[in-house]
Amino acid sequence: MDKRVKILKDVVRHPSDAFRKIGENGRKYLPGALTIFVFTFLFSYFLFPILFLFRGILMGGFTILLYIVLIYLIGKVLGGEAEFAGLVSAMGYAYIPSVFMSFLFRIGLRINIETIREVFALQDLPREQIAERAIPLLKDLITPFNVFLAIAALLLGIWGLILTVLACRETHRFETGKAIGTIILTMFAAGAVTSLLGFLT
Repeated sequence: MDKRVKILKDVVRHPSDAFRKIGENGRKYLPGALTIFVFTFLFSYFLFPILFLFRGILMGGFTILLYIVLIYLIGKVLGGEAEFAGLVSAMGYAYIPSVFMSFLFRIGLRINIETIREVFALQDLPREQIAERAIPLLKDLITPFNVFLAIAALLLGIWGLILTVLACRETHRFETGKAIGTIILTMFAAGAVTSLLGFLT
């Protein structure tokens, strides 16, 4: 079996062992991890060219890189042992659920495109008309299939978060609690950095 396929199966079936192996051989798995990042961003761009303009792709890439750098630095401050290449590789493979979320987003957008356009058009209406038209549109969006898509997307998001924590834990050689704390601190730090950049620009 191709090693790239095997490590993908291991991430799905035995994520802790897989991330430990990836962390110890970061450079070896780096091409595969970068492929997952690039594929996901390009896939999103080609599926949703209106929503994901090229500038948005660049910003998305910058945000992911910022998160990885912060997880690395904060983890090191907390006594982590991760190598940067190993952490990047592990986070790349932890990004796998985003590929499936792109498919779900595409399906939801395709079957609800007309309703979504009408929702965006509401902003041009007077306030009294917005309330009158918004409720029927929301009812159109709350269908059994859309609820199924939302639940599936939520589960994929939870899976992705779990993989991120495991990737941090195994590469930094942390306990689970410290890995979760590292992710939480990273989210606050990333929010502060992006807010500062937004203010400066």
